Amino acid sequence: MDKMNNHHRALTILLGSVLTLAGCAQTPPDVQASLPLMGGVSAPDYAVLPENMSNALMNNQTVVATPSGQAFNVSESYFSALGIECRQLTGIKIKPVITSSVCLIDNTWVNIGGTENGEAMHLSQMHAEGEAQ
Repeated sequence: MDKMNNHHRALTILLGSVLTLAGCAQTPPDVQASLPLMGGVSAPDYAVLPENMSNALMNNQTVVATPSGQAFNVSESYFSALGIECRQLTGIKIKPVITSSVCLIDNTWVNIGGTENGEAMHLSQMHAEGEAQ
């Protein structure tokens, strides 16, 4: 019976080792991030939000508006992998649906990008398009 337990224990250790090594040999999945993971991040790298939007975010308002009057719901704060405070903005009564991520970098709220019906877009582009209409 001892031989059986030793054999079972050895088989378990061998199987565990093989599975561990097989897991380490796998290629990790590709990851996309809206903020670069290498190097420093600074506010001039992104579009700075208009003053009225920045003030609203600093005061934890749940709705902000662009200077052209387009309103956005503001999500709860979250922290990026780099420890930067961010929020998600979602357009109110805007078709097509627009979402954007904004982050507080160097004490300045900046737009790090978003989507319009799933396609990449920045609030600065949307703001410029809104003024042109």
